[in-house]
Amino acid sequence: MPLRINEALAKVRRALASRYLFDNWFSLLIRFALTRLGFDVRLMARVGDCTFELSPEVFGCLAVRASYGLVEISCVDGELYINGKRYEYHGVWVYDKSCNCYVKNNVRFKQIHWTIYQVFDCGEYEPSNVKDRVVVDIGAYVGDSAVYFALRGARRVVAVEPHPGAFAEMLDNIRLNNMESVIIPVNNSTNRITRTKNVGVGFDLVGGM
Repeated sequence: MPLRINEALAKVRRALASRYLFDNWFSLLIRFALTRLGFDVRLMARVGDCTFELSPEVFGCLAVRASYGLVEISCVDGELYINGKRYEYHGVWVYDKSCNCYVKNNVRFKQIHWTIYQVFDCGEYEPSNVKDRVVVDIGAYVGDSAVYFALRGARRVVAVEPHPGAFAEMLDNIRLNNMESVIIPVNNSTNRITRTKNVGVGFDLVGGM
């Protein structure tokens, strides 16, 4: 019982962190709660002179990041900026029967996981400059971050994922996005990969297990 109470309190603290981000944070919280209950409502956030739409998933992860002090939102000349980057609402991930996958902005995933929202909707790795670099993604899960790095211009992505189920789904996602020539999937532990860090190989270590 104490564990459940602590979890509930943690969720409340994360939700209340949205008051540091949005002028209409209280009404947003109510509407967000309604979406969790299955109601089809839109989340229209307000920051200064900016009014913009957020998906429930983006609102949720922005609130989580705000609770750790990892996100700043501002309105400049009527446009919204999140951590210094102009925000554009691109809608939601839509299931496409032709590929049996979820699609948004020509990016495809076999299934939708929370990490996909974190990476593609909440800017988890936006500060990372990976253009023309070799990236080693430790704990690549289903390949969401690996696909993101490839789209951001990484020369090569070594995606390391030990779990067989997640690895199999990562292979599907690599194929769906036609990135076999950029992403190298590795179904192994990280010991052999991390030892190469001391051999002068030029890559970034990102992700985590």
